[in-house]
Amino acid sequence: MSQAYIIECGDDDAGIVTRETRGFLFHAANRTYRRLEGRTFETLRKAQLAAEALQREKLASQGAQELPVLPARNGRAF
Repeated sequence: MSQAYIIECGDDDAGIVTRETRGFLFHAANRTYRRLEGRTFETLRKAQLAAEALQREKLASQGAQELPVLPARNGRAF
């Protein structure tokens, strides 16, 4: 049985990653994340970060501001 995880960026469903022998294979959910289609990531976190980077590019190209950075809490960032 394969393991699959949904990657979300804000309100966007970026895609699904499936666990493979050599890492996590990305399956894009929409064209914003198409550049990640078929890419294998070492970790789920790296797949998430790659999707977030594409979302920032999309927002910047639309003239939107950068994604908000959450404030630190008790000296630790979220």
